[in-house]
Amino acid sequence: MTANPHVHLFFEILGYLAGVVVYLAIRKRGGDAIGDRERATVLSGAALGAAIGTRLLFWLSYPGLPVSAIFDGKTIVGGLLGGLIGV
Repeated sequence: MTANPHVHLFFEILGYLAGVVVYLAIRKRGGDAIGDRERATVLSGAALGAAIGTRLLFWLSYPGLPVSAIFDGKTIVGGLLGGLIGV
């Protein structure tokens, strides 16, 4: 039995929303340590690094794949590492 892909998407969106709610609650309670410009820079670096890292590590995991296959898959480890490096 396979899971419905819409269920995965639903829980992924639910996870993002939960993260935003927790972030806003912590920010409201504890104040803000950095400005909006610095935050935008950090978030941009994290997003770009994660986008590159997730594809690059997938491609490196399968050395026989052509370069054009870099968009065929993703890895969570590559996304986490790329996001960390991007920040």
